[in-house]
Order: sequence, then structure tokens, then C-alpha cells
Amino acid sequence: MNNRIVSLDLLKITAMFLIVLQHTLDFVGFLSISNFNTKYFPIYFFEAFSIVAVNIFVLITGFFLIKQNFKWQKIFNLLFEIAAFSWIILLISKLFGIQNLSPNTTFNFIFPTYYGLYWFISSYVILYFLFPFINKFIYALNSKQLKTFAIFTFTICCLWKYNFDCKSVFWLITVYFWGACIRLFIYEKKQNFLFLTDKTLHNIIFYILCFITTALSFILFNIKGKQFISIIAFNYLFVFLSSLFLFLAVYKIKFTENLFSKIIVFAAPASLGVYLIHMHPLLSYHISNFLQQVHLPYKWLSLNILFFSLLIFIICFIISLILHKLLTFLSNKILCPNIEKAYNIIKKYLVKNENSIIS
Repeated sequence: MNNRIVSLDLLKITAMFLIVLQHTLDFVGFLSISNFNTKYFPIYFFEAFSIVAVNIFVLITGFFLIKQNFKWQKIFNLLFEIAAFSWIILLISKLFGIQNLSPNTTFNFIFPTYYGLYWFISSYVILYFLFPFINKFIYALNSKQLKTFAIFTFTICCLWKYNFDCKSVFWLITVYFWGACIRLFIYEKKQNFLFLTDKTLHNIIFYILCFITTALSFILFNIKGKQFISIIAFNYLFVFLSSLFLFLAVYKIKFTENLFSKIIVFAAPASLGVYLIHMHPLLSYHISNFLQQVHLPYKWLSLNILFFSLLIFIICFIISLILHKLLTFLSNKILCPNIEKAYNIIKKYLVKNENSIIS
């Protein structure tokens, strides 16, 4: 608990709710609207508010992993949890006959990370395998070189007309780099990093300005008849700036060691499972169908969107919390020790054979 930054645990949970909110907008079909109407104002602001969530997750990752070493057990736990969630959902679907699945589709669900069942998870796993090399690259540069490289990534990803795919590993590496620099410069050295500072009021003001600019951009594009889905991008200039300023505005918040902070620390690791559940194709399809059949009166549109987003989030979070603790125990206490034991036996056997051949 003493080594935890509770504000970032809370930010991680909040970011997951924002992801659910964004997906709820997509499920209902609001991200495909292309006719401007004042009744859609809540949608513009909800989307501008929630689109920063993925960047926030990766910034948190860079902030912490820049000070850590690669751990096979951690990546195994992650891969095992991703697969187990998919297996459980697949098993329930098979038992209750929810959907008729072809052998190829079933195979995809058995190996979700390999077949890209979740774009973010597959990219994130690659990022985790690469982070030791990224860290070596970061530590090899001096302060001036780091800032120059940050300007370079910012320019080609956010300002250059030819934008890189915001769902690519390259973009996740870029955001990771900025999260790592925030840790090394602002958090540890108490120095500014380019236009970033640890002044809370400064960050709040600029976050609000970037958020409003993003929302107004959505409105402007919508007036011109363009769909949300055609302009949504995590590397959109003001979206990325919003992510940075929101992160910096929150991470300095101090929590005393009380029941609330203990609950946050206990629950935060299960936040990823919310994504694994509600975005699994066997479930997201039914959630989308259900929401599209529900009549959402425009008079209470914003409240309805928030209600269903919160409902999905709470249900998935409770399930995720239970499964996460169970799977972590199973992995740490049973699977990993036995895998390590088997590895040592094989290694010992190979060394013994090598020695016998030499002799």
C-alpha cells in the first residue's frame, strides 16, 4: 500500500468506465450519426470525455514499467487471464446454445490474443514484450535527446497529415514513451518536460480547454456531415493533449490510508477484465442488440446513456473482480510453480546430457 499511487489506481478504474461509456455510445449507434442535431449534444461531450481512456491506460503503463524489469510470471498471468475469460464466455455460450459457432470461430476464441480478438490486448501484449528494449532506448538518451525524440513522435503522430494508425503498436509505444518521460522528469526530478508541468491548476485548465476543443471539433465535423467514427482517433491532437493534462492533473492527488483507498488498490487490477467481458464478441453482440431495442427518449438521453454504461461497468467489474482473484491465485500458486519446476527438470536433464557427451 505504501508503494502504491492510489490516484493512478483510481484513474485506471475511471478510464475503464470511460471505455465502457464510449462502447455504449457505439453499441447504441450514436457514433455513426452524421446529421447535426442539438439533441445529440450529450453525445458529442460524452465522446470527447471518454476518448482519452486508452491513452490514459498506456500512460499509466509507461509511468510504472519504466522502473520495472521484465517478468515472465506477469506476462503469463496476463495471457492466462485473457484466455481464461474468453474460455469461460465461450463455454457458457456453448452450454446455453447462445450462438452457433463454426470451428474456425471457436478456435479464435480459444486463442484470443493470437487471433486479435481484442485489438488493444494484442497490441498491449506486444508492448509488454518490447518494453525492456524501449526502456534501454530511453535510458540511453540524455535529457535533450529525449525531448527531441518526444517532439518527433508528437509531430509525426499528432500533427503530420499522414497519421499513423492509432490502434497500432507504434502508437502505444509512443504513448508509453511519454508516460515514461513524465515519470523520469516531472515525478522524480520535479522538472518540466517540454510543455508539461506538475502544476495542478495549469493542467486542469489546459485539460478543460482541450476537452472543449475536442467536443467542438466533433460538432463541427458533424455539421459537415461526417460521422464520429471517421474522425475518432486516440492520436488526434487535442485528444492526446487531453490525455496528458488529465493524467498530470490526477496523479498528484494524495489519498490517506483508509477504507476507500484500500478498496481502490484491491479492485484496480480487475479493471482490465471489464474490457475482456463486455467487448468479447459473444457478449458485445447481445449487449448492442439489447441497447438498440431500448427506447432512449432524447429528453433523458444523457441520463440513459450514463445509466446503461454504469450498469454494464458494475456488472462486468463484479464478475471480473471475482475471476481475477481466482485466476491470479490459480496462476501464482499452481500453474507458475509447476511450470518453473518442469523447466528446472528439463534444464537439469539437458545439462546432464551435455556433460555426459563432453565426458
